[in-house]
Amino acid sequence: VGRAISPKGLRGASRIAARQAAPALAPSPVRPVANPGLPTGIDQTRFGEKVRWMVDEDAIRPPEWRVLLLDKTFHEPSNNIPRVAASLMTVLGLALGAATAKATHARDHFFATVASETKWDEAIRRAQALQSRGLTVRVVPGTSRTPGEADSRSGSAD
Repeated sequence: VGRAISPKGLRGASRIAARQAAPALAPSPVRPVANPGLPTGIDQTRFGEKVRWMVDEDAIRPPEWRVLLLDKTFHEPSNNIPRVAASLMTVLGLALGAATAKATHARDHFFATVASETKWDEAIRRAQALQSRGLTVRVVPGTSRTPGEADSRSGSAD
């Protein structure tokens, strides 16, 4: 009437139940490459030598924008003091002495302020004109308007 289960059969049934209850292993992902190669380079559209700026949207508008001539300009062999000074004279209307002093200052001291503008778009326009002549420049906000400096044509070497 009732069927007796032998101890041997109980072990076999529990093994089957255990096998059915065990989680199945996920298939192995694609094998990692032993030598993935070099990482991709810097995105030149985002980190190139174009004019760029960082502006905090909540900050008040600065009183002036400064165009800086960087010493990196002189890493290019064709950019020497006379050529850079000529570019400053042509684009900014500086006198020969002032342009030469600013170019020399930039080469020897990492940068020189070559123009100060109250309007941001005018500072960008001047920076782009200098860049088109092969100079490395940046536009940065100025902290205060320089006393007695009406525009970028002042003769100080900074």
